[in-house]
Amino acid sequence: MLGIPLVTLTLLRDPVARTISYLRHCKRYHENQHDLTLDEIYDDAFVNTLFIRNHQAKLFCLEPSDEPVTYMHVVDVDDARLAVAKANLARVDVIGITAEYDAFVGAMRDRFGWRFGTVAPWHVSDEPWPASDELKARIVADSSADIEFYEFARGLSSATTSSDESPSR
Repeated sequence: MLGIPLVTLTLLRDPVARTISYLRHCKRYHENQHDLTLDEIYDDAFVNTLFIRNHQAKLFCLEPSDEPVTYMHVVDVDDARLAVAKANLARVDVIGITAEYDAFVGAMRDRFGWRFGTVAPWHVSDEPWPASDELKARIVADSSADIEFYEFARGLSSATTSSDESPSR
C-alpha cells in the first residue's frame, strides 16, 4: 500500500501465552483491572474482542477495504480471513517466534547485516498471577484461528530464519 520497497518482519507468540501475558499486562497497568482476576479480564467483551480473540491472525487478515483506523479494528477471522492472513504472512521477509527469539535476531543479522546491542526485557511480568487450566482451555477454544495461524507461522519461521537469500522486494 505504501508503494516503496520495504523489509518486512514479524515476531509471533504462542496464542495462549500471548493472551495470558496480555491479561497480566492489563492487571498490572490498567487501574480499573488491578483487582480483577485474569478470568474476569478475559471475560470483558471489550478487551476480548479488541485485544485477544484471534488477535495475531486478525492483524494479518485486514485488507484496505476494511478501512481499519487502528489495530483494534474488529473482524471475525473465519476460514476466508484465515486464508488471507496466511497468504499475507507468507510474504513477510523474516518470521520469528518468540520462543526462538535468538534465531530471529540472528536471521536479521545474517540476511541484512543488521547489528543490535543487547535488548533488555521490557514489560516482563514477575507477579504470581497464575492462569488456571480452565482459563487456558477457554483460550484454546476461543482462539482456533490464531492457533492455526501460529502453527502455520512456526512452519514458515524455520524457512525464513534459515534462508541466506536477500528479500525479493
